[in-house]
Amino acid sequence: TNGTSGSSGTNGTSGTNGTSGSSGTNGTSGTNGTSGSSGTNGTSGTNGTSGSSGTNGTSGSSGTNGTSGSSGTNGTSGTNGTSGSSGTNGTSGSSGTNGTSGSSGTNGTSGLLLLTGATDNGVITLNGSAPNGSVESNMTFDGSILRVIGGLNVTGTTGSAVNINNTLNSGNTIFSINGSAGQLFSISDSLIGSLFSVNDISGLPIMEAFSDGTINLGLFGAEIMKLNTTGVTIAGTLYATEKHFKINHPDPLKSDKFLIYSSLETPFNGIQLHGKDFIDYTMISRVDLPDYIKYLIHNDNINIQITPFMRYANYYVSNIDIDNNYFEVSIINFENGIYEYFWTLTGERKDIDKLKIEE
Repeated sequence: TNGTSGSSGTNGTSGTNGTSGSSGTNGTSGTNGTSGSSGTNGTSGTNGTSGSSGTNGTSGSSGTNGTSGSSGTNGTSGTNGTSGSSGTNGTSGSSGTNGTSGSSGTNGTSGLLLLTGATDNGVITLNGSAPNGSVESNMTFDGSILRVIGGLNVTGTTGSAVNINNTLNSGNTIFSINGSAGQLFSISDSLIGSLFSVNDISGLPIMEAFSDGTINLGLFGAEIMKLNTTGVTIAGTLYATEKHFKINHPDPLKSDKFLIYSSLETPFNGIQLHGKDFIDYTMISRVDLPDYIKYLIHNDNINIQITPFMRYANYYVSNIDIDNNYFEVSIINFENGIYEYFWTLTGERKDIDKLKIEE
C-alpha cells in the first residue's frame, strides 16, 4: 500500500526528453491517499518521442483523500522465495539391437577309446600316444576311498602337496600305511627348519621333525622328549623293563665288540657321590659336598660308607650337616702319620616325589 503523499516540491526546469522506452504492463492500482497541496509549476521541457502504450491494468477502488505529507523513503526489497522442487527424470531410451551371431565352428571327428582290463572301480589311465587306456587293477576308487597298491609319488608346486581332512566319525583311521618290505614311508624336503609335524586340534605340533635331525614329541613348548644327534632328553618319567648302556669296547684287543652295562636299581629316587680324603693328627676330617646338596637330598635318609686305604683304622662318621653341605669322619685308634680313606654317600632326592614302588 502507498504511504501518504508528501507536499509537492517546486518544479525544476524541464530537460530535453530522451527516447521513450516501451511501456511495461500496468500493475493494479492501489488505493489513493489524500491529496497534498499543489506546488508551483516549473517551466515545461521539450517532449520526447512517445513510446508505445502498455495495456492498462484494472483500476483499484479509490481511497479517501488524505492530506499530503512529505514523501517517505523507499522500503527494502523482500527476500527471494524458495526454489521449486526438481522435475522428474525422463524415461530411458530403448536399447540398441543385438549384433548378429558368428558362424559355428565345425565339429571334430569322434574318437574311440579302447580299454584293457576289467577291474571293478578301477581308475582309467591313458598312454598319451594313442586312443588306448587301461583299467588299473592296482588303483581303485569307489567314490569315497582311493586305494593304491604299489608306489605313490606326489609332487607339489605351491601350498600343500597332500591335504587330508578328517570328516569321519571319532575312532576311524584317517591315514594308514601298510607294507611288508622295503621303505614304508619317507619324507624328503630341501627346506631348513621344520620338515614334518603332527598337530593337535588347535594347530600346534605334538610331534615334529626338523632338518637338523631333531625330533620333538609332546605338547608344543612343553615337549616330553627331544631326540637329536647328541642324544635323547626326557622331561618326565621314563619307565623301562631294562636299562642299559652300550658302547664300543674300550679294550683295543676287542674293538670288534661292544661293552654293555646295566643300571643298578633301588626302591627310591636317589643319588650317589664318591670321594677320597684323609685324617691327620687332628683325628677328624671334614668332607665338603657340592653347595647344592642341601637343595637336592633329604637330610634324614643318608647312607655314608668309609673304606680304609693302605692302613687299617677304626673310622666312623662323627657328624652330618647336609644343611651346610658337609659331613665329618673321625678315627679312634690314631697312632701317627696320615690315614687315607674312600667314602661313598647315598641320598634320597627331595626335588621330586617319592617313588611309588607298587601300584
